[in-house]
Amino acid sequence: MSSRRDPRNRSTAASSASSGSNASAVSKRRRDSQDDRDDYERDRDRDRRQVHNPKDSQAVSKERVLFAVICASNMNRSMEGHHVLALNGFKIESYGTGSAVRLPGPSIDRPNVYPFGTEYEAIHRDLVSKDRALYTQNGLLTMLERNIKTKRAPESWQDCRKIFNVIFTCEERCYDAVLEELMDRGEKLSIPVHVINLEIRDNAEDAHVGGKLFIELATLIEHSKDHEHEMTQILEDFQVRTKANILHSICYF
Repeated sequence: MSSRRDPRNRSTAASSASSGSNASAVSKRRRDSQDDRDDYERDRDRDRRQVHNPKDSQAVSKERVLFAVICASNMNRSMEGHHVLALNGFKIESYGTGSAVRLPGPSIDRPNVYPFGTEYEAIHRDLVSKDRALYTQNGLLTMLERNIKTKRAPESWQDCRKIFNVIFTCEERCYDAVLEELMDRGEKLSIPVHVINLEIRDNAEDAHVGGKLFIELATLIEHSKDHEHEMTQILEDFQVRTKANILHSICYF
């Protein structure tokens, strides 16, 4: 005689397995979120240091502010900001919001396109092999030589899972892309981040000016007693002094 299982038991078992799978997935997401928070707190504690307050002759113990600067391709504006902020001792990283890295080519309809993660040295070699004279004349090789000294390769903001206190963007569409990405991720850790846009045209001269503005604003933020509560006043004072066009939002990791 053959044996048959009660289909109701099979259904119950499937339901139980599905519930167990869902519970496991939720548990994993919670562990991942906790791991992110643990990493953030570990980095924060490691980066505590003595920060000098220019308005006071005494040094005060304060956490480092974690900065990021973001443009479209992580090539010109964000890398100028990364370069000068790093030289001035800030804790800084940089990213791009585009789908790929795009650089000017021999004509407007023939750009040089590379995936994020392509090393700056490899891009430099590629451009030299294509037309050294052209890319020397338009400044791309000089820009890449600066980038090579700063970090290994352009990075995509959408692939980044690090936590920052302040994010600088270089144009409104990048600002919007950063806000959209943060909202899509959801507020898993309830850690606030100030997203600040300074409108900077994508050329070497304006990137250089933008770098100076980033230094000035980052200095005001890091030397404040409590940038979380003083940010509105910091930005108002900075805007009056520099006439810079600023956008500002508070989001959460």
